[in-house]
Amino acid sequence: MQLQKLGEVIVERDFVVGKLKSSVSSKSRKELLETGLEISKNTQLKLLSIPKSSIYYKAVVPFSSDTGQEILNVIDKIYTKYPYYGHRRVHKMLGRFGFYHRTKEG
Repeated sequence: MQLQKLGEVIVERDFVVGKLKSSVSSKSRKELLETGLEISKNTQLKLLSIPKSSIYYKAVVPFSSDTGQEILNVIDKIYTKYPYYGHRRVHKMLGRFGFYHRTKEG
């Protein structure tokens, strides 16, 4: 009797998970995550078919400042003239053009 009930629960769970996957967007499924439950976050992610990496991913914001665009233009000029330069030489050339990289310490 117990095994039959367990089998029914598994079939019902698989049905709900399948319907959830096909009918609800990934963004909406992320909103269903809850903290403080007896079920772990990893299990919730697995049941909702959400990749763990998508929870922690933060999109990179493109350059929006004039300085950022200016740096990209200078890098383009350097690369056009010296396509064989690696990032170290390009970095040095940027310094010669007046773009100095600040380190974390200072």
